[in-house]
Amino acid sequence: MVTSLKSTKIIESAFEGARSAARDVKRWQSGEQVLRWSAAGLLEAEERFHRLQGYRELPLW
Repeated sequence: MVTSLKSTKIIESAFEGARSAARDVKRWQSGEQVLRWSAAGLLEAEERFHRLQGYRELPLW
């Protein structure tokens, strides 16, 4: 069993990366800009992720 998926910590970590990327924006111009900043933050957070042990077996679940 993949024990690393028992908590939501990885999801919370990704969303914190998106929050920190957008923290300094004072005035949002459009919804599209919000999406771009959110995507940039999630991509930045992705660089800090580690592979789960047993990730190749996930499709079997």
